[in-house]
Amino acid sequence: MIDSVLWVGGLIVAILLAVSRFARGVDKKATQPAQNPPEPVGAIHAREVIETALSEETEAIKQAREGDDPAGDLAALANMANRARK
Repeated sequence: MIDSVLWVGGLIVAILLAVSRFARGVDKKATQPAQNPPEPVGAIHAREVIETALSEETEAIKQAREGDDPAGDLAALANMANRARK
């Protein structure tokens, strides 16, 4: 009889410890909000340079399409881009 009481008591204590451990783990995760990693300065600078170059190139294409010789102007832009890739 005493053995079964000790087993039941030990089981209850083990269950309470397991529940308290899981409850503490849930609280810690809930209190820490998710944070985004900081964006590197190089990426910000590169993005600005790319956006500036894109706007300049689209403006040049728009002006070439609306000029007196659209085919010639667009061909000149294509030749410059081809030379820049080499």
